[in-house]
Parts: sequence; structure tokens; C-alpha cells
Amino acid sequence: MFSGRIVYTGLRPGKRLHEELVAPEEQPLPTLIPKVRLVLTNGDCGRALTDRLGDWELALRSGDGLAVLGALRDMFLHLQKAPEPARGSHDPQGVSLRS
Repeated sequence: MFSGRIVYTGLRPGKRLHEELVAPEEQPLPTLIPKVRLVLTNGDCGRALTDRLGDWELALRSGDGLAVLGALRDMFLHLQKAPEPARGSHDPQGVSLRS
């Protein structure tokens, strides 16, 4: 049993309060459980990504991580970039796709 105190401190800079988990080509369908959706996909969702995993694994094993980062950046150009953290701050979970 938890006996501590929980303090809500708000969002950290660059973190989202809301995130879309459904791709534009997918269709969310209601279920009997409120706030739970079933996602209908065309079956091809993610193929562009999974088709490249083998090549990226080889590139990473050979030390060419920048090629993988560049390919991911190009693949997801349509996504909005997260704001840069303030100078001197550190987000251990943050990932930068900039080469």
C-alpha cells in the first residue's frame, strides 16, 4: 500500500498532454467500454517502416547510426518537431533525430 504523497507538478517542457495514437489512414471504432476504441487498419499500416528494419539493423551494427536517423527523419517529416529543451536542461528520455 502506498503511503507517500503525490504532487502534481504539471507538464515538463516539450511534453504533451494529449497524443493521437491512431494514424490518419486508420479508423477508430467505439466499443462497449467508454474511452476504449478498436482501431481498424488496412493491413498495410507500418509496412514502410518494417520493410526497412533489416537494413537499419545492418547499418547500426556497422556503426552507421546517422544513416538510420536520417532515414527516420525523412520518413516522418510530416510530424511536428518537439521544441528544443532549454539550454542546460536535460531530458533523459528525450531523443533527437537531428544529425
